[in-house]
Amino acid sequence: YDLTKSDCQSNEDCDEGRDCKESSGKKKCRPYYFSFPHIADYFNPPGAPIFSLTPVVQYYSNFRSLKPDPAKVLVAAINGDGQVFKSDAKSMIAKKCLGEEGTEAQKALAAKLHHCVAYKEAKEADKDGCVDDPNKEGCELFYDVKLECIRQCYIASKGNAKNVQTARNSYVCESQFGKADYGSRYVQLGQMFGPNGIVSNICSEDGIAPALQKIADLIISRVTKVCLPLPVRKSEVDCNITSDCVEYARGVYPEEDQGKAELAICEEGSGFCEFSCVANSDCEPFGLACNKAIGSCQVPIVVTKKFTNLDGSTELEELQLGSEDATGYLFKFEPDDCCFPDEDTKECTGSRMAITFNENLAANATIEVKYAADLGGQGEGETE
Repeated sequence: YDLTKSDCQSNEDCDEGRDCKESSGKKKCRPYYFSFPHIADYFNPPGAPIFSLTPVVQYYSNFRSLKPDPAKVLVAAINGDGQVFKSDAKSMIAKKCLGEEGTEAQKALAAKLHHCVAYKEAKEADKDGCVDDPNKEGCELFYDVKLECIRQCYIASKGNAKNVQTARNSYVCESQFGKADYGSRYVQLGQMFGPNGIVSNICSEDGIAPALQKIADLIISRVTKVCLPLPVRKSEVDCNITSDCVEYARGVYPEEDQGKAELAICEEGSGFCEFSCVANSDCEPFGLACNKAIGSCQVPIVVTKKFTNLDGSTELEELQLGSEDATGYLFKFEPDDCCFPDEDTKECTGSRMAITFNENLAANATIEVKYAADLGGQGEGETE
């Protein structure tokens, strides 16, 4: 057991949650609340946490290596976790964890449960009514502090060497569907993946259906995009040098917008003019649409959503660029997700642009995209 612990001379040499303690003549960083409410020895007593498991960060690295692009790896877990209620008892925070009852030795141990100490301080300092309603808006910090205390109190309850039933019968949450232990490593793994990680509480009063839907929405949101294999043509105006485009823009923009004409350029390699924009109104004089993702006007594209009904009939719906309702789509720069590696150089080719949608697509929906592509000066072309 000692082989898994770091050597130390004082508490300052140890990570948070550990003290420098001597056993059998060896000073090691050991967990400082190995049991609760009884102090256990440090030779893996019944019910005590095992600290020699593979570090979660190793699983994080292994999962990310499953795909060439780690951003495409999603992690989802449904496990036990704390539930924050107004009542400490209902939230599974024992009074002994707060040092509100017990022997002097137990109260001294509770003083080392730093998350629960922070929770007590937050309760005493509360002026926003978070104690009475920790789930209301504006109480997010208080909620997080209380949740960490719930978790820490649960872990502390698992190390009673004198009564293994304490560890066997303790749990972090309970609902109509049963009781659950705290899946701390699953929570840690999900948090490491940031927006690509979802961790849901199996003790939710609504059951696991909302958690499954949340997982499905995350998956769909990552795959319901259309990568454009070739760049969209910026305009239909031919050019040889930038002054050709500036001159053309001066003849199109009204007098009050003449300054915008100076931003026009002749796009290198395509032979077409490029006009800057921040809104569709900047492009309308040219009959173009604004791609806000790159700040440039481009030839309008046609995005059609097709539904196939159970009877085999189909329905078509044309989507609108920039619309905020269900019929809208946006352009998004996706340098990783929209990489088409060249067979020889292995470097990314294509537009690196994707079309994303305001709502998840139904299973019976397909997307058709038609646009005039920029072939890099190799002639006119349309890609579908």
